[in-house]
Amino acid sequence: MLGYLLNRSPSFDPNALETLRGHLVELREKRGIPPLPQQVGSVSPADIVPSLATLTDPVCIGLQSDSPAWMLTTQDQNAHWAEQIFSLPLASRTVLKHVKPSKACGPFFRRDQLAIPPEPKVLFRRPFDNDKTSVVAYLNPIDQAPYLLIRSLQGEVAWFSSYGVHELCIGREGSALQLKRWSRSEQCSKLWAAFYFITWEEMVLFYCTFVALKARNRLTIQIHPTEFQLQREKRLFQAQIVDDGYKHSLVVYEDQQTHGVRLHAAVWDGELKQCPVWTAFVMAQSQSSTWISRRSKHRVWLRNIQLYVFCKNYRQEVQRQNKSNAFEIYFVTEQGASKFKEVFSAMEVSGGSSETPETATGPSGE
Repeated sequence: MLGYLLNRSPSFDPNALETLRGHLVELREKRGIPPLPQQVGSVSPADIVPSLATLTDPVCIGLQSDSPAWMLTTQDQNAHWAEQIFSLPLASRTVLKHVKPSKACGPFFRRDQLAIPPEPKVLFRRPFDNDKTSVVAYLNPIDQAPYLLIRSLQGEVAWFSSYGVHELCIGREGSALQLKRWSRSEQCSKLWAAFYFITWEEMVLFYCTFVALKARNRLTIQIHPTEFQLQREKRLFQAQIVDDGYKHSLVVYEDQQTHGVRLHAAVWDGELKQCPVWTAFVMAQSQSSTWISRRSKHRVWLRNIQLYVFCKNYRQEVQRQNKSNAFEIYFVTEQGASKFKEVFSAMEVSGGSSETPETATGPSGE
């Protein structure tokens, strides 16, 4: 597991790492070793990776503890962006309720019955229910399109099912993301898989990754508008920003089940309109008055924020050209900057959850 983490393997599983951490804590307690000091505020991957390396190997592995988290996610310029989404531990973990066993509905085949070309590029692998069900995202080297491959253990036998991302639709049902396919024989939509996630953060990352892969896929004919909106999220704020030279829509979402808050940047207009560009989870930071600061009429700085980027060309370092390594957001209007800061000021007062009504400074849905 630590090898997967340090090598940034697409097979890295943050939930397995959390289980390992729990076992280590229990072992320390049994041996009478004092607990580690509690981390104040949010924990970034830049904080986690070096500490794990120190526990396992006294030899320096080249990751500095004072390196900004965004540097760790942009080191391999040859990697596909989707490979990097799940390659580091989650900066925060918000547990979902009512988690059930994940299920795959097929149709199923033996592995050798599927027309999967040799040596596909694996983007990520997500296991569920102790690996009884797993899904692998890969690029087909023939058409360069993303596909999903499900493996389902039924007794001692592994069965497989695979569809292109462009052939599937995604939606949320409680703590699960449902993927549906079109049945040609029955001429209707049918459930292909329901993945139940342990944490809200991983659910969001899987959802955004899927939508971005589908939107940027040349085989995709159309995307239903509902796929651009993760169900059970309340929009607290929306405005237009200029981000790495591009026009983006910045939305603040609050999850209705967990009350988790995240920032969501999407393409403002054009063919990729509403396609996710990046997201960032806002947890303990929002209760601190120092993490967000107004720098000018149009500029706001965010500290200790970890972006998950869903495209190749976006350069978040352009927005961090300051001594503090703070992430700068440039709002097109002064009103947008003011309203944005007001949302988090309200959270600071209420203790993390906002009762602020939905606020938008641009056209709805953009």
